[in-house]
Amino acid sequence: MALLAYNLTGAPVTLTTVTPAVVLPASGAPPALGEGVNVTSELRGLPAATYALLQTQSVNTVRYIWEDGVDYVTPGLIIWDDTRTSAALTYYVATTGDNANDGLTVGTPLLTIQAAIDRLPKKITHAVAIVVAAGTYVGDVIVGDFQLLVGTGSTSSAGGASITIQGPTTWTVATLGSGTASGTVTAYVAAVGATATLGTLTDSGQSWTVDALKGLFLLNVATGSRRAIVSNTATTVDIGSSLGTVTPGVTTYEIQKPAAIIQGTFNIVNNTGFANPSNCIIVQHVEVQSVSTTTPIASTFALMYVANTLISAATSVLLSQVRVVSTHLNLTALAVLNSTVQASNSYFGIETTGVVNALQVSGRQAFVTLNGAYIRAASAGSTGGAVSLISGAQFSTFLSNINVMEATGTSSAAVVSVVGSGPTTCRVPCGVFRGTASKVLLDIGPTSFSFSPTSFYLEGTRFETGSVGIKIGSSGVCRINSGFGIPSFSGVTTELQVDATTSTYAAFIALTPKKIVGDYGSMLVQY
Repeated sequence: MALLAYNLTGAPVTLTTVTPAVVLPASGAPPALGEGVNVTSELRGLPAATYALLQTQSVNTVRYIWEDGVDYVTPGLIIWDDTRTSAALTYYVATTGDNANDGLTVGTPLLTIQAAIDRLPKKITHAVAIVVAAGTYVGDVIVGDFQLLVGTGSTSSAGGASITIQGPTTWTVATLGSGTASGTVTAYVAAVGATATLGTLTDSGQSWTVDALKGLFLLNVATGSRRAIVSNTATTVDIGSSLGTVTPGVTTYEIQKPAAIIQGTFNIVNNTGFANPSNCIIVQHVEVQSVSTTTPIASTFALMYVANTLISAATSVLLSQVRVVSTHLNLTALAVLNSTVQASNSYFGIETTGVVNALQVSGRQAFVTLNGAYIRAASAGSTGGAVSLISGAQFSTFLSNINVMEATGTSSAAVVSVVGSGPTTCRVPCGVFRGTASKVLLDIGPTSFSFSPTSFYLEGTRFETGSVGIKIGSSGVCRINSGFGIPSFSGVTTELQVDATTSTYAAFIALTPKKIVGDYGSMLVQY
């Protein structure tokens, strides 16, 4: 990695801690330095006029930290990394690897994912892949401070840049406490997005424990389609989207989990780039898991954390066929701050006594899209639900695939709560909200907050088991688009509540116009 140093002090500067020592001349072209381990986007000790000049010259100024963690940047000394990819690049990682290897072939893999990330230049102008072999990798992962550009790094619209971290596409067959993890389909009903009807696969010869398969994945062996399991009986499995062609008596299946497991936090932070649809950070075919159920992790609140990563207007980070399981006390499974994220055919779950949400989205530039995702909070804490949308966050789902959001246990939190300190817009064309008898399933503008307004668009959503189906307060607004399907309710005590006004859905749609306005300006409307 070619790090460059530009000396503005007017006198020679010697970096004596570098071996061999580097003498920076008082003026002239910036000499190259050796490799370091961390480059962060921070400007230190420079006058404002100098900073303005550097911005004009489009120089990426950074702080440079040597391996022992000491910051050697002095006032007037600018060090930046101007290297970028020159071609598509692939690094290989395996549990049998060595970080002294070059990592460029399957036969010379690196030992850790972070070692592969640290070898990448900070400016990405091509497709970069980190291919992770099967096995368990202990340690945190940070994908940070990258610029994803296009073409050769110019502002042309051609080309694209990406960083992909990928585990094996062949997953591990799960170990089950009862029944078997493979078999032949005896009956199959495909999912229907417009009515939020889950797909159901039946194997009449099985003897699974009810709901023991939640959060694992179901594979159609013939088509390769793999979907998260959202519930099961002794002989059936429910999923949220299509398994492709299924022929009873012929099609075989497997119940699986990813073969590459990361034990530690996974952070994607402070990445930027030219807004090109091809530019994206991709994580796929991996499991991220915590390793404790009793001790909080210091200085973090999320097992997978995506923050301040705005590369493409559509999707900056794509999480595809990812399983994130937090068994760590008070640790959110996935948190998104000021980033655009799509979670496709993935599972994010909290499976411990905790007081956090499985998915938390916040920030005015935060936009999460779910596509066949399963979000589950099995929490017995006083707070915490499946999804929490805060402070202007945006949220949407795909029409064709059903997204299941579920919260169980004794937590008082709603399954999905929406509160914004400014316009918060969410659109759910097909989804399932599942709770327990004491839970609010969808809470828009919770009354414990004074923020407003928030808006939620529903299209063909099902509400299953709860004290209140749709609760709207604090000037929140919920709009139901009947052209794409109407909501349905099962096992819900109070279907609709707008401020202090309660109603059944049947009574609501008998109104002309179909609108309820609460005492505090909250509103439910169907069109």
